[in-house]
Amino acid sequence: MAGRLFLHVGTPKTGTSYLQSVVWANARGLAKAGLRLPLGSVREHFYLSTIARDAVQAKEVMPRAGQTAWARMMEQLEAWDGDALISHELFSAVPPERVTWVRQELLKVSDALHVIVTARDFSRQVPAEWQQSIKHGRTHDLREYCKRLQTTDPDDPKRQRSKASAFFWRVQHLPRLLDKWGSDLPTEQVHLVTVPPRGAPTGLLWKRFASVLEVDPDAVDQSVTLPNESLGVDEIEMLRRVNTLVPRDLSRSQVQLMTKQILAEGVLAGRADMRKIRAPDDLHAWMVERGTA
Repeated sequence: MAGRLFLHVGTPKTGTSYLQSVVWANARGLAKAGLRLPLGSVREHFYLSTIARDAVQAKEVMPRAGQTAWARMMEQLEAWDGDALISHELFSAVPPERVTWVRQELLKVSDALHVIVTARDFSRQVPAEWQQSIKHGRTHDLREYCKRLQTTDPDDPKRQRSKASAFFWRVQHLPRLLDKWGSDLPTEQVHLVTVPPRGAPTGLLWKRFASVLEVDPDAVDQSVTLPNESLGVDEIEMLRRVNTLVPRDLSRSQVQLMTKQILAEGVLAGRADMRKIRAPDDLHAWMVERGTA
């Protein structure tokens, strides 16, 4: 069985796409160095997170590769005698009652489970998650989005309930996320990797991540990475306005194909000289205050 099994659970919008592109582009070399990525792609690790979350509707439409992903992962790790890494940001969305099952399963095929959480300051997370929601077809502006987060804050006893906002807090409430995944593990097996500030040297996030895995950060090729590019203020506003015109009878998959994959990622992300999204002063102040609460 595997020695140390590193489970990278997110959070979303913390350089996870970048880190995953690095490790998958270098999977063969990492395996030779003693670190295996089970299965064959980021997509298959997404399937693992879907099974971990017990997301019924998503599981029903998964292809056979998804239906068999957990069993194949367990089989591969049972036969592996080095360290291993599983990485997908939607493990952060696993409900608490499922976390115990996931840990029990993974400890059947490893000597020690290590949880890695990548984290970024709250004032950058909120605009990033808002932008992601627009890519998925939503129409609220940043102020409306923040207002919804404020009224559904799980630490506020007067909070309201909202399914969409509940997901944000489930994956971005860092203290609860660390407690959920790390409460029953030794402290040395719970790792918090912080995203460097803007302007930091290229590759610093990877070096921090690699230090947890105990692999040589300079022994991998980073030139093949596929960063998850953000949109500028004009591009995201255009996308938001397009979303208001999308026919309501389209399926969710059709909307995401059109707005996220074709328009956002295929057209708008390639524009030059985009203006960065900057929250108004009052919203930024709330983000900073909430992030340090």
